[in-house]
Amino acid sequence: MSRENTDISESDLVWLYRQKIVIFMHVTGMAIALLAPIDQISSGTFIASIVDGVLNVIPMGRNFSVRSNIPELVRLQAAVMVFFMPILIAIYMKCPDFNESQKRMLLIIKKSKAKLILVHSLIIIIPIIFTVFVFFAKGTEFAIAPFLTSKFFLGLLGPIVFSMAPAVTICLLLIIFLVLFKFWSEKNG
Repeated sequence: MSRENTDISESDLVWLYRQKIVIFMHVTGMAIALLAPIDQISSGTFIASIVDGVLNVIPMGRNFSVRSNIPELVRLQAAVMVFFMPILIAIYMKCPDFNESQKRMLLIIKKSKAKLILVHSLIIIIPIIFTVFVFFAKGTEFAIAPFLTSKFFLGLLGPIVFSMAPAVTICLLLIIFLVLFKFWSEKNG
């Protein structure tokens, strides 16, 4: 990775963390991990039924809680973080480098046939990775992850694992689709 690409990704990250909703997401994640009463969550309350409903649709939190020492908190945080994903996608699409990323990728695939094939293969690979991560990854694959055993690390890393990682994957796939659409429309038009 060149120094220019590193600077761009760092500036993207700095820009992202200047957004108030991202800071709010992390504060919410930390509050859930450190302050949520575990006995209230697991006793079948209204919150538990909402968490179960969300995790029936997107089972990522349930799958990760399999190997966790604090499964109730992992499930609760995953359910709450799911609601931040669409907001993160919308924020990232407003990022100044979103269009720049598309332009750079378009120039790269115009220059190289091998990279054109690689970008086309990403359309297949990224949805498979996303599907496995969100729907099928069990706690056994992440048994040593600190967010499965520590409330502090759950608060710190949970928002990234349960919200930012899936949102960035969706944005990456969106960028690839947009670049390929532009590439083929320029080639055919």
